[in-house]
Amino acid sequence: MFRFKRFALQHGPGLKVTTDAVFFGAWVPLLGEGPLLDVGAGTGLLAAMAAQRRPNAGPLHLLEPNAAAAALCKQNMAQLPFTANWQLFEQQVEEYEPAGSYADILMNPPFFEESLPRQAQDLSQALHADRALLERWLGRCRPWLLPGGRLHLMVQPQVRPRLLLWALKHGISVLQEGFLHHSPAHEPIRYVACLAETDGAVPRRPNWYVQGDDAKPDPAYRALVQDFYLSL
Repeated sequence: MFRFKRFALQHGPGLKVTTDAVFFGAWVPLLGEGPLLDVGAGTGLLAAMAAQRRPNAGPLHLLEPNAAAAALCKQNMAQLPFTANWQLFEQQVEEYEPAGSYADILMNPPFFEESLPRQAQDLSQALHADRALLERWLGRCRPWLLPGGRLHLMVQPQVRPRLLLWALKHGISVLQEGFLHHSPAHEPIRYVACLAETDGAVPRRPNWYVQGDDAKPDPAYRALVQDFYLSL
């Protein structure tokens, strides 16, 4: 179990909460109104954070094809007090046909493209992807956005050039983006982006650090995630 200040989540082997996932859940510039879709929802972490940040948002739909993660997500949905308007679909994004459109779509694709597979099958499925997966997910999800809707994603830093080319080709703008580093001395470990059909005035901070040079939590990072960690 992983405890936040506002809620606790059940997590199984290979499905632990990570620093980057919590950062992403706190960072995403949600519209906060209208339906929300969490693609690759895992055990429901990002959905739970979105529900806490935007309590008046519309229905929240979760896509999770992995049986183990979906089972834990159901457990979390049963114990959390704000999941009455949640609906879990145990489907691949390629199979899903939404009944309507979404104001916000959260996307946390498998990170490690074309790398060596892990021994644990469930973890391998969650972490590894073929090179075209991101483009497939983006291509499927973009038509599901409401006018003015936003698509939020977190990927490896080296994926950014491909994402920008995809956005240019399909006429969609990067509304906000940033890199997450362990510290100023480290290379980025994650890239986050918010995409929309039209650009807008959204506060931008290109670099985020988990820790400063003094090995203490970076003030900006701390301010962003402190509502969710018991230890901050």
